This record gives sequence, structure tokens and C-alpha cells, in this order.
Amino acid sequence: MICYQGKGNKMIICNKCILPENMPGISFDKNGVCNFCRACSASAKKSMPFNSSVSEQKMLRLLRVNPKKYFYDCICLYSGGKDSTFMLYQLVKKHKLRVLAVTLDNYFLAPQAQENIKNITKALKVDHTFCRPDFELVKELMKASINESHRINRTKELSFMIGFVCWPCFTMIGLYALKTALERNIPNIVIGTTPGQLRQKRYDLVSKYKGAFDSYNSMSLPMLNLLKLMKYKHGQSLFKLTLKEKLKALRVRLIPFYEYIPYQEEKALELIQEELGWQRPKSTDSCSTNCELNALGIVLHLQRFNIHPYVIPLAHDIREGILKREDALKAVNESQNPNTVKEVASRLGIEIQ
Repeated sequence: MICYQGKGNKMIICNKCILPENMPGISFDKNGVCNFCRACSASAKKSMPFNSSVSEQKMLRLLRVNPKKYFYDCICLYSGGKDSTFMLYQLVKKHKLRVLAVTLDNYFLAPQAQENIKNITKALKVDHTFCRPDFELVKELMKASINESHRINRTKELSFMIGFVCWPCFTMIGLYALKTALERNIPNIVIGTTPGQLRQKRYDLVSKYKGAFDSYNSMSLPMLNLLKLMKYKHGQSLFKLTLKEKLKALRVRLIPFYEYIPYQEEKALELIQEELGWQRPKSTDSCSTNCELNALGIVLHLQRFNIHPYVIPLAHDIREGILKREDALKAVNESQNPNTVKEVASRLGIEIQ
């Protein structure tokens, strides 16, 4: 078996994907292949071949709604990164959908990412809004996740599966998008998470988020419970929905774009660079093309769990043939810029080793 460099020591990883021996529930056969890979292979044999044309049309049937009833077809969660940029281009330019692009400003967007967002929304002539929570709220949620998530089984699982810094951001943009959809009568929220990122609901790597309200219950309510436990009052109001809002939220669809459209990173990059002038930020890590906070999340994950937070989604993409194994290994073994990590941690008031 190949060894993966974790926190100062080596560990066994799967010979097919890159999941390490300390992944909850993992086991290896005599060939060094993990049980998650074996389950995926067994499932693939039973499933129908993927038809991209049929899948795309299925997505469009969900997204195209009555213009007399709805001003927008959907909200597009737009981070400014490569994947969400390609998604926004496809929704607006190719499919001519009426889109409201929504971006979370977590105060750690790379300068180049901010420039990309500004230039691309203008070029596509798409309506766009920023979600700008109070910085004290951002710090509170980050501290709750980083310092206190171990106190509740579900929040511990979320911090492991999604990441110490990604989970709080997902809760913020998810709640903001849901409330915007309810207030402005928008029936769909489209997300640009890669296929592997959708397999992060539970340690089993099979459970998926089934809709906007399920995401609220599975991801946001645990954060609310953690804030209550720690008596952090600043952010509690963000996560509360009235009964009326909950009932309306049941009708809002959460549409994962890359579950319907084949994920091809090289082609997506080529298109957005040539057509839109998108540029990769120089201040982010190898696993992010928009957020400087991500590097801190990687360092903390390695310190706390001795596992890189991206091995789970990248391992899935390897199994699906979306990503080469050597490229995934290169991404998770790349060192983080210590100056960026130190600066980000200082702004959040987080102590790191």
C-alpha cells in the first residue's frame, strides 16, 4: 500500500482511492482496496449507464419554471471559484435561465476571487447579491466549529466530514440563500459542489443531502444546537425559521449542478479562462480557487484528525473516474503557506499549534 503523509507521520491508504486507515468505518481487503471502493464498484454494476444529455434535460425541466409566477428560475450559489463560475456560465449563457447569483462574503475571499466575481457577473449581465454577515458572527461560528464541535456527536461529524471552516460557511450561505428564496419567491437553489462533496452527510459516504430543508435540518440546526450549548447568542437568530418558513422551505428545491452535468475540470477551466477571463488566485491553497480561509481549515484538520479534509470528496471523484489519483495525492500533500494560515487565524482569534 502507498503511504500518505499525515501530521508528521505516515499511514496506510487505499490502493485505489486515497482514503487513509483512520477514516471512520474503513477496512482493507488483501489487495489494499478499501470497503468504500468495493461498495462503489458493486453499486456501479447495478446502475444504469450515465447519459449526460438525458440528465441535463432532467435538470432543465426542474429549473425552467412559469415566468408569470416566478421572476427568477433559480438562485445560483456563486463563490467565484472555478466550479461555480463554470456553473453560472452554463446556467446563464448556455441555458438562458433567469438567475440570481448569490455570494457569501466571509471576509476571506482572495483579492483575485473578488475581481473574478465582479468581472464575470458583469460580463454575464446576471443579477448578483452579496451575503455579508457581521464579522463578529463569522468569528463566533468559526470558534464554535473549531473549538467546540467535539461536544455534540453530530457537530463533531460535520466538522470532520465538511471541515472546521467550510461547515460554518456552508451554514451561512445555505441559510441566506434559503431565506432569500422564501422572501423573493424563488423555487430553486443551484449549488456547484463537486460530486464528491455531496457524499459528506454521514461517515458512511453514501448519505446525501436531499433538498434545501434537509440541508437546513442536517447542517444548520446542529450549529444552532452548538451555539445554544455554548451560550453563543450572537448567531442564534440566523438559524431560526418560523413554522411558516419551514413549510415554505419544503417546496424549495436544492439542485446539485454536477450531479446532472458531467464534471470535467480541465474543460471547465479552459472555457472560463478563455470566455470570461477568469484567473486563478495566487493566495489560496491547492484545494481552493476563491477562499484564503481554506488553508487554515486544512492545517486544523491535519492537527485534530490527522487527515486532510479533502481526501473524502477527492476519493469519491477518483472512484468515479473524474480525477486522477496522482493529482489528488498531489493536492492533499501540498504544504500550506504558513504566513497565510497565521494571518487568517489571527484575524479570527484562533490559536494554532
